[in-house]
Amino acid sequence: MKATANEGKGKRKSLSPGWVALSVMSLAILAACGGGGGGTGGGGSTSGGTSEQPSGGTTDTSVTVDALPSATHALRVQVDSNWSDLQAAALAAGGTPVMGWNLRDTSKTMVPGMKVAFFGVSDLCDTDAANGPVVSGEDSQFSRAQALTGVAATATRTDLRWTPSGATTACAPSAQSLTGPNWIFVNPADSGGGIGMLTQVGPDLNGQPPFLQATSSSGIDGNGYNANGLANFVAFRQAWNTTSAIRPWAASSDGTAVDARVLTRQSMGSADVGTGSGATVQVKQQVMVSLINTECQKGTQRPCQIQYLFNTAAVRTGVTDWATYSPATNGKVWFDAAQAGLPIVAGLVPAKGKTVVDTDSGLALYSSAGAESQHATFSNQPFDMRVSFAQLLNAARIIAARQLGIAPAQVTEEQMAVRWSSQWNQPSSWTLVSSTFGHEIYNDAAGTRHSHIGGGLASLYVGPVR
Repeated sequence: MKATANEGKGKRKSLSPGWVALSVMSLAILAACGGGGGGTGGGGSTSGGTSEQPSGGTTDTSVTVDALPSATHALRVQVDSNWSDLQAAALAAGGTPVMGWNLRDTSKTMVPGMKVAFFGVSDLCDTDAANGPVVSGEDSQFSRAQALTGVAATATRTDLRWTPSGATTACAPSAQSLTGPNWIFVNPADSGGGIGMLTQVGPDLNGQPPFLQATSSSGIDGNGYNANGLANFVAFRQAWNTTSAIRPWAASSDGTAVDARVLTRQSMGSADVGTGSGATVQVKQQVMVSLINTECQKGTQRPCQIQYLFNTAAVRTGVTDWATYSPATNGKVWFDAAQAGLPIVAGLVPAKGKTVVDTDSGLALYSSAGAESQHATFSNQPFDMRVSFAQLLNAARIIAARQLGIAPAQVTEEQMAVRWSSQWNQPSSWTLVSSTFGHEIYNDAAGTRHSHIGGGLASLYVGPVR
């Protein structure tokens, strides 16, 4: 069932503030938050003859990464046959799964657990529509979506696939049977296992408007914030304020901090920004990791978190030379007003062995030990981001400097203690809040121009490097 133009009369597009409860969207020009090199292909995973856990997709040994440590306390997501029992698998990754569109119920989004979240707007729903339902959808629509992700669905049951539904009192009667066009699904298989995701903005292949659409040019706040955008996420929120919290920089036996490691295996089965001139369209895939200083959180200084936003893939209209458009080693630290000034460390992932630096201060932010960000379809790439404790403190110092209006080199230890607590430089005081895999689309011609990105996540590790 399709919506007609006059069915949405009287409804005003808006995006739930819950969008930022899970993540930040960062749909600005990629040059503003770092870019990366390109290339296609797959990535194997061997080190010293020891293979990393297997994951789905076509394997290519052109990029190798170190084997994962076996005994460290870390977030480990490996989508295999164990995910046939989604409840048990999600609990192992952090907590009870929650699914929905425009999730805003903090009793569900801000507690440990797996979140399957779609964010968009609809002319057929109330302006404050939130916590909308998801359904398994029609087989034919799912098959088309699955094919675009490049993730197999050999073991996917109807209860392991989700698409937004208009079957809520917040939407008009004419929307009750509408779904999509975005999808997230789990393929619980030992070979080819993964979480698949299709994100779409603009008319469908029949030229009809979708149920969930991109925000308007006025954005979610009426002033252009996250304008012309739509996003989907799968987040794994952790029990960050407990004795069992994950401490990615946990001190080694000699008392020194170890590096933190974020290792993912991802794919991008398709990416379409449309054709023609006069429009700016960008589709991207990303991984986000949020950390918190628990001692800081006990005080009055806020925010006490730092979020890393690694853009692992991006395709944009008019950009073919990414190395020139946005150098791979350029990163940025900025503040998200919609999340009470949450500091964001953002950039793409450079080639193995390269380090991303803050473009303003020149301080190192993170390094790559795996594949670089991609700008065409790819399969089974291992993105291996490393953040040393010194690099974390660089970010914390840049944040303090911005708030004080001085250069990072001028920030004293006393000022760092005021901003981040007396435990600002203690590895055990920084714990993992959440890690998120997602897609975002910016399309300023969403009414007439189709765009989409399909891809998937096979595995995720966040924790100490050893």
